[in-house]
Amino acid sequence: MSVGSTFDSTKEQVKRSIDIVELVGEYIPLRREGRNYKGLCPWHDDSHPSLHVNPERQTFHCFVCHIGGDIFSRNDCSTRRRPGPNNNFTSA
Repeated sequence: MSVGSTFDSTKEQVKRSIDIVELVGEYIPLRREGRNYKGLCPWHDDSHPSLHVNPERQTFHCFVCHIGGDIFSRNDCSTRRRPGPNNNFTSA
């Protein structure tokens, strides 16, 4: 097994073990709407929920500022700033 496939396998195991709705919900309030969840996007002034969290795909996406990703690419919602290399949710 190559290093790349071991990394991909481990990454998928971690993705399956963490509920993105729970994780994002620790930082911003989410409301269920159909199969997805919605909340106010922390990266722009948002008065109508534009941040969508999809539990089936384990992804999030803002339809206004187009920031999105998964548990590995999420950015710190507790601060209203653009994505950067050191400001993701999973950093300590």
